[in-house]
Amino acid sequence: MRMSQEKMREEAGAGGDVGKGVVDRVARLLGVKVVEPLVRRQPSTTTCRAVALLVIGAIFVLFEQQCTFAVANAWSWLRTAWWFQHDSFEPVLATVSFFPWLALFYILDMHTPSAKAFRIQQHRNDMSNWTNTGKGSFSGWPILLGYLLPLLVFDQLYPRRRLPLQAPTAPRLVGEVVGLLIVYDALFFFCHRTMHMHKPLYRRFHALHHAKPGPVRHDAHHLDGRHYFQKFFTYLDNAFGPISDKERRCNNTRQK
Repeated sequence: MRMSQEKMREEAGAGGDVGKGVVDRVARLLGVKVVEPLVRRQPSTTTCRAVALLVIGAIFVLFEQQCTFAVANAWSWLRTAWWFQHDSFEPVLATVSFFPWLALFYILDMHTPSAKAFRIQQHRNDMSNWTNTGKGSFSGWPILLGYLLPLLVFDQLYPRRRLPLQAPTAPRLVGEVVGLLIVYDALFFFCHRTMHMHKPLYRRFHALHHAKPGPVRHDAHHLDGRHYFQKFFTYLDNAFGPISDKERRCNNTRQK
């Protein structure tokens, strides 16, 4: 009798732990419970972003018709632009966008002394011993061409893109963009999480990415989805929890 009572207590406790875990995940997803981030953002940064969001939202609501009219004009122009009509416009734009984005941080880090005051990791302000390992070259050309050339050839042989004659309204356009970001972040999260969970995938495809320790800010979004770069759209890390320190140490051991 006593054994059965103890067993019932254990089962009840296990059920309570499962229920508590589900509640915690939902709370993280909704932003009610926030996992402590590795890096604290300055209050002024959060305030400026909130004010900017409110101003943009107010302009959008007050001038919705004007925004829709502007979208319609841009839509009519883009329908006749050959570079926009081409099926490979998105992958080419997404790939080329990395170059100015990466160059911006190189300029800020190496050639803009006044930018040091805005670094998240202030203890790494001394960059006198840094060297540019790229030496003016880009070693990823084979990967870049291997990604783009098949798309360019396929799109040239089988053109598919035809924009509708009727332009979307401004609210619909914003909703579609937000939806695409959510889908992209969801796929990115599950692919990344899968490579960390399965040893063969990690060793074959992802270990090189963790070959050298990166900045603390690089891993911060794994602790709180709201601190990811796409700030308003990535909640999956927050819902499913971070990659644990133990798992990260195991990954670092596997690559050796």
